[in-house]
Amino acid sequence: MGGRGSSSSSARNNTLKDAGISLLGGNPAVIITSILDGQDKRKDVNDISSLAGFVGGSYGTDAIDTQSMSTYMLHLHRLEKEYGALGAVPTSIHGATGRGFLAAVSEDGKGNATLLLHVGHMKNAAKRAKGEITAQQTHHHMPIDGRLTSRAGYTITHEYGHLVQHALYQRALKNGYNGTEEAFRQRAFVSIASSAVRKYGATGKDLSNYGRNNAAEFFAESFANANLGAPNAFGRAMQDYLKSNPLR
Repeated sequence: MGGRGSSSSSARNNTLKDAGISLLGGNPAVIITSILDGQDKRKDVNDISSLAGFVGGSYGTDAIDTQSMSTYMLHLHRLEKEYGALGAVPTSIHGATGRGFLAAVSEDGKGNATLLLHVGHMKNAAKRAKGEITAQQTHHHMPIDGRLTSRAGYTITHEYGHLVQHALYQRALKNGYNGTEEAFRQRAFVSIASSAVRKYGATGKDLSNYGRNNAAEFFAESFANANLGAPNAFGRAMQDYLKSNPLR
């Protein structure tokens, strides 16, 4: 999607279909009511977002605390240094409103992607970290090492996983792959899941409830587990998959 807004309070009050974009996670519960376009007024937020790898800084994220934005961007910067998804597919970051999501990733069918942060739910990284405790206890999310930074960074890491898989798909297209993105996701699911079972003894209880939704969420959840300090069978199989399929 990309794009730059003309003012910090402007919003696209339309559906994703009207905007010509689609979500990568495929969760039908996600409802985006507006994507905020205006350039964030804070220079340091724009600078650190650009440093992380986003096109043009940050848009519509003024309502998210400066320290929280810094926490998210530094976390993404570390992931980007290792995997390179933002460098592979031009990606912008925007604030958004709606329901059924904390953050989401969309693509516009033209080779661009967007990370959407819910300006209410992602406003405070410390509160997000506290909320992650419940997600861990209820097995909604994959296990992590329990550190505050890992809990605060879970959502961001999950969404970056979607960006990694999308970048891998875009590269496959350039290399002659002619299947759909969903078919590509299914292939990755079979490869990672079979390796997790065969090589690391995975059972159904090793996968989070959210990771059971579809192949895209399986990938993002396994990616989060692989990168937040306590990889289980699926996280280790994901690490193997990423080593065999590097973006760089």
